[in-house]
Amino acid sequence: MYSPIRLSMLIPILLTAAIGLTAYGQGTATANKFASRDPQGQTSNAINKVKTTISDSAITTDVKAKLLANPGTKGFDIHVETNHGVVTLHGTVRSTAEKELAERLAMSADGVKAVTNDLKVKEPSRS
Repeated sequence: MYSPIRLSMLIPILLTAAIGLTAYGQGTATANKFASRDPQGQTSNAINKVKTTISDSAITTDVKAKLLANPGTKGFDIHVETNHGVVTLHGTVRSTAEKELAERLAMSADGVKAVTNDLKVKEPSRS
Protein backbone atom coordinates (compact mmCIF):
# COMPACT_ATOMS: atom_id res chain seq x y z
CA MET A 1 0.00 0.00 0.00
CA TYR A 2 2.63 2.55 1.08
CA SER A 3 6.30 2.25 0.34
CA PRO A 4 8.67 1.99 3.35
CA ILE A 5 10.30 5.27 2.31
CA ARG A 6 7.00 7.14 2.20
CA LEU A 7 6.00 5.73 5.61
CA SER A 8 9.37 6.60 7.15
CA MET A 9 8.92 10.19 5.97
CA LEU A 10 5.33 10.40 7.19
CA ILE A 11 6.07 9.25 10.75
CA PRO A 12 8.13 12.34 11.76
CA ILE A 13 5.44 14.62 10.35
CA LEU A 14 2.73 12.89 12.34
CA LEU A 15 4.86 12.98 15.50
CA THR A 16 5.45 16.69 15.01
CA ALA A 17 1.71 17.24 14.64
CA ALA A 18 0.99 15.29 17.82
CA ILE A 19 3.60 17.23 19.79
CA GLY A 20 2.30 20.53 18.40
CA LEU A 21 -1.29 19.75 19.33
CA THR A 22 -0.23 18.69 22.84
CA ALA A 23 1.75 21.91 23.27
CA TYR A 24 -1.22 23.90 22.00
CA GLY A 25 -3.48 22.37 24.67
CA GLN A 26 -1.00 23.01 27.47
CA GLY A 27 -0.25 26.53 26.24
CA THR A 28 -3.93 27.38 26.04
CA ALA A 29 -4.55 26.33 29.64
CA THR A 30 -1.58 28.36 30.90
CA ALA A 31 -2.45 31.35 28.74
CA ASN A 32 -6.05 31.40 29.96
CA LYS A 33 -4.82 31.40 33.58
CA PHE A 34 -2.69 34.50 32.94
CA ALA A 35 -5.38 36.23 30.88
CA SER A 36 -7.78 36.11 33.82
CA ARG A 37 -5.29 38.28 35.79
CA ASP A 38 -4.99 40.97 33.09
CA PRO A 39 -7.81 43.52 33.38
CA GLN A 40 -6.73 45.57 30.33
CA GLY A 41 -6.60 42.62 27.94
CA GLN A 42 -2.98 43.06 26.87
CA THR A 43 -2.19 39.47 27.65
CA SER A 44 -5.21 38.16 25.78
CA ASN A 45 -4.16 40.00 22.59
CA ALA A 46 -0.73 38.37 22.74
CA ILE A 47 -2.33 35.02 23.58
CA ASN A 48 -4.65 35.23 20.58
CA LYS A 49 -1.66 35.87 18.29
CA VAL A 50 0.16 32.84 19.72
CA LYS A 51 -2.96 30.67 19.45
CA THR A 52 -3.38 31.68 15.81
CA THR A 53 0.25 30.87 15.03
CA ILE A 54 0.04 27.49 16.75
CA SER A 55 -3.30 26.72 15.09
CA ASP A 56 -1.94 27.65 11.67
CA SER A 57 1.10 25.43 12.23
CA ALA A 58 -1.09 22.52 13.28
CA ILE A 59 -3.31 23.01 10.21
CA THR A 60 -0.28 23.15 7.90
CA THR A 61 1.10 19.95 9.43
CA ASP A 62 -2.26 18.18 9.15
CA VAL A 63 -2.71 19.18 5.49
CA LYS A 64 0.87 18.18 4.60
CA ALA A 65 0.39 14.78 6.31
CA LYS A 66 -2.82 14.19 4.32
CA LEU A 67 -1.06 15.09 1.05
CA LEU A 68 1.88 12.79 1.82
CA ALA A 69 -0.34 9.89 2.91
CA ASN A 70 -2.57 9.97 -0.17
CA PRO A 71 -1.13 8.03 -3.13
CA GLY A 72 -3.02 10.33 -5.53
CA THR A 73 -0.90 13.35 -4.61
CA LYS A 74 2.82 14.01 -4.69
CA GLY A 75 3.00 15.66 -1.27
CA PHE A 76 6.61 16.71 -1.63
CA ASP A 77 5.76 18.81 -4.71
CA ILE A 78 2.95 20.69 -2.96
CA HIS A 79 3.82 23.53 -0.60
CA VAL A 80 1.34 24.47 2.12
CA GLU A 81 0.96 27.81 3.89
CA THR A 82 -1.71 28.70 6.45
CA ASN A 83 -2.73 32.17 7.60
CA HIS A 84 -5.64 32.53 10.05
CA GLY A 85 -7.06 29.18 8.95
CA VAL A 86 -6.84 29.92 5.22
CA VAL A 87 -4.65 27.33 3.49
CA THR A 88 -2.77 28.21 0.32
CA LEU A 89 -1.40 25.44 -1.90
CA HIS A 90 1.59 26.17 -4.20
CA GLY A 91 3.58 24.00 -6.54
CA THR A 92 3.18 21.88 -9.64
CA VAL A 93 1.00 18.80 -10.01
CA ARG A 94 0.61 16.20 -12.76
CA SER A 95 -3.08 16.70 -13.55
CA THR A 96 -6.25 18.64 -12.86
CA ALA A 97 -7.49 15.63 -10.89
CA GLU A 98 -4.46 15.81 -8.58
CA LYS A 99 -5.00 19.56 -8.15
CA GLU A 100 -8.64 19.01 -7.17
CA LEU A 101 -7.74 16.12 -4.84
CA ALA A 102 -5.13 18.26 -3.06
CA GLU A 103 -7.74 20.96 -2.51
CA ARG A 104 -10.27 18.46 -1.11
CA LEU A 105 -7.65 16.97 1.21
CA ALA A 106 -6.67 20.43 2.45
CA MET A 107 -10.29 21.39 3.04
CA SER A 108 -10.85 18.21 5.07
CA ALA A 109 -8.25 19.17 7.69
CA ASP A 110 -9.51 20.39 11.05
CA GLY A 111 -9.59 24.17 11.45
CA VAL A 112 -9.42 25.02 7.75
CA LYS A 113 -11.68 27.96 6.90
CA ALA A 114 -10.87 28.15 3.18
CA VAL A 115 -8.38 26.90 0.59
CA THR A 116 -6.65 28.99 -2.06
CA ASN A 117 -5.47 26.57 -4.73
CA ASP A 118 -2.53 28.11 -6.58
CA LEU A 119 -1.30 24.74 -7.87
CA LYS A 120 -0.18 24.68 -11.50
CA VAL A 121 -0.84 21.67 -13.72
CA LYS A 122 2.37 20.51 -15.41
CA GLU A 123 2.25 20.74 -19.18
CA PRO A 124 2.81 17.36 -20.84
CA SER A 125 6.23 17.16 -22.45
CA ARG A 126 6.28 17.14 -26.23
CA SER A 127 8.89 14.82 -27.59
